[in-house]
Amino acid sequence: MEFKNPLKGKSTAVKILVVIGIILVVCAVGYVIAITYLTIGNTGTIQLPASLSANLTSLAWGTMAPGGSKTLTVALTNTGGTATNNLIVGSTLSGSIGTLSNDIGGTSIAAGATVNANFTLTISSSATPQSFSFNITISD
Repeated sequence: MEFKNPLKGKSTAVKILVVIGIILVVCAVGYVIAITYLTIGNTGTIQLPASLSANLTSLAWGTMAPGGSKTLTVALTNTGGTATNNLIVGSTLSGSIGTLSNDIGGTSIAAGATVNANFTLTISSSATPQSFSFNITISD
């Protein structure tokens, strides 16, 4: 099979217009792909009471699509001399962006013990593309 160049014999102006057209199509497709994802900043921190330490101080959520979710795990260690009681978890995440759920609310951690805390970020299906960060606060 022989390839035939459809631009052979065409003027330079036509060739330039074809190249510009191709570039515009590629840019448009790239823009459509880019606007369907949210960039979640990883600059937010995990704020802990003095009796707890964590293996991570920030969570890198990466790029997520509207309607998507991702779970990240943090190991929490009680470095205090007594058990923590009924942990409370809060965040500064805006409800228009999504929700943050966890599996440690109400949990107690014995002195010297470590538990894994799972945080699930779910992006709203109506969220608009943007870059943002939020903080997670754990208290007892």
